[in-house]
Amino acid sequence: MSDTLELPHLAPALQAANNDAYLFDAANWQVLDANPAACKHLQYSLAALQAMTLLQLAPQWPDGPVPLGDGIGAHAIVQAQLQRRDSGVHAVRLRLTRAAHQGRALILAQGEEPRTPQASAAVTEGRLEQRELRQSRARLAELTAQIDKVRQQERTRLARELHDDLGGNLTAIKMALAMLARRLPAGDAALQDQAAYVDDLVDRSIDAVHRISLDLRPSMLELGLVAALDWQAKQFVRQAGIECVFSSNRKEIDLNPDQATGLFRIAQEALTNIARHAHASKVAVRLDQQRQHVRLCISDNGVGMRPLDRAKPQSFGIRSMSERASALGGALQLANAPAGGTLLTIKIRLSTPREAIIAAAASAGTQHGPRQPDVSKP
Repeated sequence: MSDTLELPHLAPALQAANNDAYLFDAANWQVLDANPAACKHLQYSLAALQAMTLLQLAPQWPDGPVPLGDGIGAHAIVQAQLQRRDSGVHAVRLRLTRAAHQGRALILAQGEEPRTPQASAAVTEGRLEQRELRQSRARLAELTAQIDKVRQQERTRLARELHDDLGGNLTAIKMALAMLARRLPAGDAALQDQAAYVDDLVDRSIDAVHRISLDLRPSMLELGLVAALDWQAKQFVRQAGIECVFSSNRKEIDLNPDQATGLFRIAQEALTNIARHAHASKVAVRLDQQRQHVRLCISDNGVGMRPLDRAKPQSFGIRSMSERASALGGALQLANAPAGGTLLTIKIRLSTPREAIIAAAASAGTQHGPRQPDVSKP
């Protein structure tokens, strides 16, 4: 009885495992202990198993058990067909590991579900699907970046043609109209009024061309992103009637045209969303250069955004900003602002090759947002 009490036992973690676990005497492969999962799978009680050896459990085992090295920790993996009490077969993959307890040589056998050809094929197929999905996302990111680049180029071309061609023609019309108006009879009030009306119509058309050109390609971007964002913040104050403060740690930041345009468009979309939905009274726009990175933060003190709002299918503004951020090799992040509203942050590299853009869009990882600015004290 004392010998039985002194037998080594499986660790509690192995006792609670869902897969088989056995402890054998290394000298004769006598079962010293087994966990409840093993007893259940083989339909034997623990006492019945302790009266058996591995060769009795697996009589078809060729030439005895697989030999292990002499050193502690030596291991081998075998595929076993263990006999159940009802004469059925329990197929199990065993990891055999040499161990010792109080000078007694032991063999620990941990069971794993056998990997059938079908299971292996399913794993392989799953990995192929994951790889194809990553490649598909990468191609989509590349295509999105290219489409956005072409779109910006077309907007720039249209803005230039509107300003130079149509704007120039309207200016010439206004000059010709002024010359004709001076030759009208002084006493013909009807013709004078008509000329004044046409002149006013030309002025409104010139203003419309100027406004559309700015929407397509803000001329302020020619002076750099810092100047363009400062101009946009002032425009936002005039148009929305909401206090908006812009700040930057640099007077100029050297960005390529695609990056400058992308960040400017994100800022425009964010300010539009604030004006429509935030019910804010203060907005802060901050642009910083930190070594090889540029960070744009836009925060407000409005009602904030619920997580469900961000996932709405109608949230095209957020989706558009996120896609632009990915195309720039960065990631858009939304968080709660210190003043109770929403904080939008994007961080990009100053110079991002196409490979980095694709990798950033395909990656599942996320980055932690930077320190949040306080818009309560603009």
